[in-house]
Amino acid sequence: LDPHLLSPDHQFKASRSDRDLRMVARAAAMVRAGITTARDLGGGEWREILLRDAIGRGELPGPRLVCAGQPLTIAEGHCHFWGGVAGNAEEQAEVVRRQLEHGVDWVKVMATGGYFTKGSGVDRAQFSAEEIGRMVEQARRAGREMAAHCHGKAGIFNAARAGVRTIEHCSFA
Repeated sequence: LDPHLLSPDHQFKASRSDRDLRMVARAAAMVRAGITTARDLGGGEWREILLRDAIGRGELPGPRLVCAGQPLTIAEGHCHFWGGVAGNAEEQAEVVRRQLEHGVDWVKVMATGGYFTKGSGVDRAQFSAEEIGRMVEQARRAGREMAAHCHGKAGIFNAARAGVRTIEHCSFA
């Protein structure tokens, strides 16, 4: 994401090639600033994976990138526009499988809504602890850990109870 663009509409207004060029420039700026490793926790088109691999091959300057791909979310949930929507256990398993097939380093779940997605409700849990637990187990069987986006207390509790490796934001909204 471009940190200067604060809405999904603005993020996607630029062409894919423009977004790619901006990603490359941000990666180069990070490494020039002394950042050696960065974790990217969400995108819809796996472009960050392509950038990670180009940096790893020495084709582009940048820090070591650790990437998560499409985060799991619910219909109209936080970052649903990235394509990780899953409404039941079968769909949840499919979204995790799709991320693994694209070579993610981590799997991410939107355990609550977020400020970036209007109407998603930062105080509302998007998945139960049991659902997140199944995602965690599927990711771990593939040698990956899970990060959880959490603002509200219910989502934080569900993510912690489910055994995610990291809780992002944890703002207790």
